[in-house]
Amino acid sequence: KYDLPKDMVVNISIYDLIGKNIKSLINSKKPAGFYSVAWDGTNNFGETVSAGIYVYMIQTGEFRSCSICC
Repeated sequence: KYDLPKDMVVNISIYDLIGKNIKSLINSKKPAGFYSVAWDGTNNFGETVSAGIYVYMIQTGEFRSCSICC
């Protein structure tokens, strides 16, 4: 879940533990508001990825945050 105080370009991506981009979930301009997004466990080609630990990163303007997802 995330919220935007104003219209902004949002980029949310999933990475493996060695830093390889697995999936780009969002990369577009969004209006101000509250949002939620769920990863379906697939890569950018629609293939299911193996079980493990992954990192997601959200970027909006100068803000950037990373966290672990499973």
